Amino acid sequence: MPSATAARVSFAEFSDPTQRMFATFATHIGAVERAARRSPAVPGELAAKWTRGGKRDLIVWRLMASPRRELGRCPRGYDTFVSAQRAAQAVVAGAERLDSHIVTSKTAEVSGWFLSLFDVPLLVCGHWQPNEELAIAEMNEARAALDRALVSNVVKPLPVARSGPLGLIDQAETALLPVSIPVADLPDATATTSVLRRRPQGKGA
Repeated sequence: MPSATAARVSFAEFSDPTQRMFATFATHIGAVERAARRSPAVPGELAAKWTRGGKRDLIVWRLMASPRRELGRCPRGYDTFVSAQRAAQAVVAGAERLDSHIVTSKTAEVSGWFLSLFDVPLLVCGHWQPNEELAIAEMNEARAALDRALVSNVVKPLPVARSGPLGLIDQAETALLPVSIPVADLPDATATTSVLRRRPQGKGA
């Protein structure tokens, strides 16, 4: 029987792309993407291939350690629950193959991270950390949790009336917590990216 403390992938569906919390969610992803694009992880290595969702891609998923503690989030939205769930299941199934990247903003002096496969980001930090050491610790926790995470079979609708400027006012388990450091502080952050673990490059890779 699965552990009661196992991490969980939860889904939320916004009703409008102009919802404040959807904008906050997307803005954070954009800040990590911009930081990652500042510098390739390794000289000569291709930059990560970030994919942007469309205006109707309003379903997102997050890796949760508990109802109120987010470990990571998807890097884009999806237009159907089926596509979002399949994407999450694929990330969980391939957790051990993901590459780790640390992103550091030199101007704001904060760090974040993302996990990728074949240079495509699949899991992004949900918070900026005050230093690289804490970002690495959170990333490692997310990796360990992802390997045994349970993927939800339901999606929680988030109507405009139930989403506030910094979170939801009804269900704690669906609250989208604000990032640790406002992304507004990172509009033009100069950042570097580093790869901490690469996939094995054997004959079967």
